[in-house]
Amino acid sequence: MAKRIDENLMRKYLDRNAERGLGGDRWEKYFRDKTEQLVELTDGTIFEIEKPTIETRFCFGESEYDIDEKRAEAAEARTNQTLFKIRNLRGIDEKIKTLKEGPEPGFRVWVNTYGGISSHLNIGRDWQIEAVNGPTLELDEENRNRLLDAYEKVRVRFSKRLDAYLRRYGLSKVHAWTYWIDA
Repeated sequence: MAKRIDENLMRKYLDRNAERGLGGDRWEKYFRDKTEQLVELTDGTIFEIEKPTIETRFCFGESEYDIDEKRAEAAEARTNQTLFKIRNLRGIDEKIKTLKEGPEPGFRVWVNTYGGISSHLNIGRDWQIEAVNGPTLELDEENRNRLLDAYEKVRVRFSKRLDAYLRRYGLSKVHAWTYWIDA
């Protein structure tokens, strides 16, 4: 199986973090452990996608009139493996959808670029990109395609991790509850 992350790109990423004062063995181990995928954008920025975490705690807000409905949703979250996967993959799926289809009208997609590194995909209105206090890179089609490819690879690997988790634990570790929103 091919390496997840190109070692030359990882070295470049670690060197840039060291320039920001985050160098040494402990920092290198930290960045290697938390990084799922690295992508070099057209301007040389290295975009980091963190390793997704498996969510096992789900809360459902109710407003008294819908308590039965919310309790049923919480019960389903404790027993439905498909729903478990959907909820865990939702964040990645939303990013993939935005990168494939582009943002909604009046919205833009960009990344903040601090020290040649970025790790957050921003989706916002036109004025929000102008309010950012720091350098940004608005994503053109080439960069969107690079990120789309990376997020799709991350999704495949995370889906396999979720399947392995479900085979091992099932939903025994899922904690789902309701709370009263109006309190």
